Amino acid sequence: MTGQREARIRYSVINRCLSGGREMSLSGLAVACSEALGGKPVDKATIETDLKAMQSGGKTGYGAPVEEDKARGTFRYSDPEYSIEKTPLNKDDARDLSSAATLLEQLSSRGLFMEMGGVLQKLIDVTRINTLGKGRNIWDFVQFEKVPSTAGSTFLEPVIEAILRKQVLKIYYKPYEEEKPYFTWVHPYLLKEFRYRWYLVGLNEQRNSPRTYALDRIWEIEVTDHTFISSDFKARDYFRHSVGVIVPQGEPREVLLEVRKPQAHYLITQPLHESQVIQEETDEHIVFSFHVHPTWEFKSMIRALGSEARILMPAGLREEMIGELKATLKNYGDNA
Repeated sequence: MTGQREARIRYSVINRCLSGGREMSLSGLAVACSEALGGKPVDKATIETDLKAMQSGGKTGYGAPVEEDKARGTFRYSDPEYSIEKTPLNKDDARDLSSAATLLEQLSSRGLFMEMGGVLQKLIDVTRINTLGKGRNIWDFVQFEKVPSTAGSTFLEPVIEAILRKQVLKIYYKPYEEEKPYFTWVHPYLLKEFRYRWYLVGLNEQRNSPRTYALDRIWEIEVTDHTFISSDFKARDYFRHSVGVIVPQGEPREVLLEVRKPQAHYLITQPLHESQVIQEETDEHIVFSFHVHPTWEFKSMIRALGSEARILMPAGLREEMIGELKATLKNYGDNA
């Protein structure tokens, strides 16, 4: 692969990392670009050069509004709506990006991109559409879903380093339900993204049990010299039976959900949870089975189905949902 094509790939990856108001450090950008290049090392100096090239517009033609937050050591676009994908491509750009998309498709099952499937697919789609558009501005006839910036990315780098180095973190944390922040010591095990927010899962030293912390609710973070407590924590299994970032105590439950057709056909293509299977089918309904913790997030997805669905079992969850629906109707007063 030529140096020019590698640069095009890096520009595309950097753009995806900074689009939509996101910000990232040089180290984070270097890791993402290295993954896109099949593990080839990319240093921070190269990323700095790329950012300047994208910003100047002379070499790349982008004129990207890149700005640095020196206090945080991160980079972002000053215009959250900006993307190099909105810049018309010349023939060389289209050819090089098409080659980049082909490479990224081949790498889609490796490393970082296994967890970035949506971002990767968006990059590939935009590149393919640009190529098929034959020079026309694709934004005149293609409209992509706007994705808000992922909250909490400021602390990604120190958290990742602490996980890799097995270092205990002292965090100054303010949950949504608390009036004042407090200090707590966390042995970090896992980073999870959910609904455009980053969360840290780790052992709470005071309570000696796993807890989940939203990165955007962390005010300060400090690496300590406390002895790291390793455990049998299995990152891939921790959220297996949950929707969202809450893992209740106890075993997951079997939930049967009856859904009317054709809404049920939509759930077949967009499952509510990975455990979803078809238990029974009639001319009018499909009954789905789930092996999950019935968390608030799971119940909210069922409520979103409205009159198209109803819980058959367990009876306790069914009654719980009935109570919540009655309380919702009560909020609308006598006219409900």
